[in-house]
Amino acid sequence: MKKAMKWACKWKCLVALVLCVCCVMQGMTVYAAPEVMPDGGLFDAEFYAATYPDVVAVFGTDPAMLYWHYVVAGKAEGRLPYAPTQPAQTTQQAAANSSVTNGFAAMVPGSVVTIGRYEQDGNLANGSEPIEWIVLANDGHRLFILSKYILENRAWLHDYANVPWEASDLRAWMNGTFYDTAFTADEKQCIVEVTNSNQNSAAFYGPGLGLPCGNDTKDKVFALSVYEAQAYLGAVPETVADWNPAMQATTTIYAQQQGCWTHSVNRRGFWWLRSAGACAGSHVAVVQDHGAVVSHVGNAAGEGARPAMWVAY
Repeated sequence: MKKAMKWACKWKCLVALVLCVCCVMQGMTVYAAPEVMPDGGLFDAEFYAATYPDVVAVFGTDPAMLYWHYVVAGKAEGRLPYAPTQPAQTTQQAAANSSVTNGFAAMVPGSVVTIGRYEQDGNLANGSEPIEWIVLANDGHRLFILSKYILENRAWLHDYANVPWEASDLRAWMNGTFYDTAFTADEKQCIVEVTNSNQNSAAFYGPGLGLPCGNDTKDKVFALSVYEAQAYLGAVPETVADWNPAMQATTTIYAQQQGCWTHSVNRRGFWWLRSAGACAGSHVAVVQDHGAVVSHVGNAAGEGARPAMWVAY
């Protein structure tokens, strides 16, 4: 009798365990194993489309187009090519309960959000002003944002040397002084460090043009690449068109005071991208006041900083 009761007890436990597993599995989406792409990379188009509806809205669901987006921009943005086996990032977990990102989940491309503070009106006596950011993408967990205004006059490098983004003064400032002073401790918990792909700029400028852009970098704050600007803002080289309102940006009064070139009528200025320029001697990609992408030397005076970053919510 005791033996029978033991077996009955074990059977009940087994049934309970199976039911628990079934309940968990009902809340999970199971994707097929990622495919090996022609370049050797692993990619799951079904997962990518389901996870990033903002990409689908622009590129559709064709697997080849989705993989192209991942290679050109998605990898640099920290997007996943296939379903992860690990839990969500701890940064996202910290951001989930943060009042910093309230309302961010509902934001769509073109929306404006506020996070951080930086001097903008040129009046140091009244303190720094809230930073406004344009939403470029919302992947369901994070916002990809770009500062609405050119915030600071910054050279790419202090001298004429040809260096990539990884060694630039601009990168050091964005991930150092700017990051340290513009954001509170709570806000920093929401900013996601991403691995930026710094792809040769030849595919953007066209045959016979473009330069290597250096190694991939880990950044919390960064300048857009020409490919990110192309994907999200429709950037084109000046040789194709020289007018793009989506790429135009005005300088703050403070940035102008610091030496940032500013149009006398519309207050628009020039701002750096992190990609290399079109040819030797013009080392860095720059957005002109009317929105086209040109190339300037790294120590050019008057170009401004327009930071970008990923923020978890």
